[in-house]
Amino acid sequence: MPTVHVEAASGVDPAFLDYALERTRALCARYPIDSLDVRMSRTRHPAMPAAVRTDVTAVWAGRTVRTRAVGRCARDAVEAAVDGLDHGLRTARP
Repeated sequence: MPTVHVEAASGVDPAFLDYALERTRALCARYPIDSLDVRMSRTRHPAMPAAVRTDVTAVWAGRTVRTRAVGRCARDAVEAAVDGLDHGLRTARP
């Protein structure tokens, strides 16, 4: 199992840390990822007053794959970021 680091910045409900960890570990089960960093933070978006941005960085076979997503809440942002990372890893296969 790779090193997985999940962080929630000020303003993001820390209850979503477990959810983000669960979702990213599921992704790690499908790819031989060396390390994975997840950071959730509040962001401004005119249509989404409680918007959360999730940045994910994975290191896999010496390659760095990054994705960023914004959602109406932390759960939506994590889902979109994990989906984006899954796509990035599929296209970056070593």
